Amino acid sequence: MATFVLHLLIAGNGDLSVQFAALHCCQLRSAPRGCSTLARVEVSVPADAFVIRFRPFEPGRVLASAEKEYRRAGHYRLSVFADTAEPDESAEAVVKRLLQVAELDGIPTATNPKYTLCTAAGKLLDRGFVFHKYDEDDPDPVDELDEHYSIDLGEEPTLGDVARFLEPFGPATRRQS
Repeated sequence: MATFVLHLLIAGNGDLSVQFAALHCCQLRSAPRGCSTLARVEVSVPADAFVIRFRPFEPGRVLASAEKEYRRAGHYRLSVFADTAEPDESAEAVVKRLLQVAELDGIPTATNPKYTLCTAAGKLLDRGFVFHKYDEDDPDPVDELDEHYSIDLGEEPTLGDVARFLEPFGPATRRQS
C-alpha cells in the first residue's frame, strides 16, 4: 500500500500567498527517500562561470542544510547562483550582478550579509559535482531565475563530501550596501 504525503511550500518570509504557495504530493517508499516534490534536471554550466553561495559556511551546518533539503525534496542539494561574464564585464561586475539576482530571489542582505565565491564552476565540476535546475517541461513549472542552480552533493554525503564542495569557494565576504 502506498503512503502519500502532502507538501506545502511556503515563501521564505512565511507568507502563504497564491504567488508563493504550491501543493505537491509524492509517494514515500522508505521514509523520505524517493520523495521528490519538484522535478530537477542536470544542466550544463560553463566551466568559467562564477558561482556564489550564501550561509551556512561551516561544514557541519552545510551538511545539515543539505540534509534538510533531502527531507524536503528527496535530494542532498545546495542552492547557488552562477553566470559567466558578459563581453567586457569585470569579475567584480559579475559578482555584483549575481548578488543583485540573489536579492531578487529572496536572499536579503540584512539576513545574509556574507557570501562566498568560486571563481570557476569548473572547479566544482572537476570534483564531480552536478548543477541542477527545475524541469521546464514539468506540467506545473517553477519560475526559477536563470542564474539559480542547485548543486547535488550525491547520495548520503559526508563531511568529506562537504569539504570537497567548499574547497573551491573563497572566504566569506561581506556584501557592500
